[in-house]
Amino acid sequence: MKYRLEKVSNYQKNDYELPMCILNKIDKYRRDDRRKQSLIGYNSVVEMLKEEKVNTIDFYFNQYGKPYLKNSEVYFNISHSDDYVISAISHKEIGIDIEKIRKVNNNTLNQFATEKEKDYVLSSKKNFEKRYFQIYCLKESYFKMLGTNLNNILEIEFLVEGDRVLCSDPKCDAYIVNILDDCVITYCERK
Repeated sequence: MKYRLEKVSNYQKNDYELPMCILNKIDKYRRDDRRKQSLIGYNSVVEMLKEEKVNTIDFYFNQYGKPYLKNSEVYFNISHSDDYVISAISHKEIGIDIEKIRKVNNNTLNQFATEKEKDYVLSSKKNFEKRYFQIYCLKESYFKMLGTNLNNILEIEFLVEGDRVLCSDPKCDAYIVNILDDCVITYCERK
């Protein structure tokens, strides 16, 4: 797995060279900041794919909007939050997520966390928001890896033990990437 973390504020309007299918998709975003985040993400993916010697870069989208490459053994995923965009490529199915750590209402934990996950999040008042977003991002990464929606979010469980993450799906490896103090980054890959 390779990833690139980009700061949105480092990019100018003409820093992108992307296929028309991506530009058409991005044009559907109403907010300029979302368009810019998507442009940066896809631009990073294209650059990494070229490094991997992927010559034909034709993007397609599944019924849930997950982008993919047809007839390729390289998978990719993109996420953005605030001033950051993270893009990843892998030779396995992958999902990646980034979220800026911010104040949250702990009542929302019930919407996505299992009892064990809630115990993990609530066991540290000092790191409540960080742990909250670790679990949330792991769930997002998992369903992005699958390319589906989050309807079954409570059926998958993650246990965080120090630097190690255990997933209830035995066909999934899950990770937390600790490179930013103000954001949580996670990714899931098929074994």
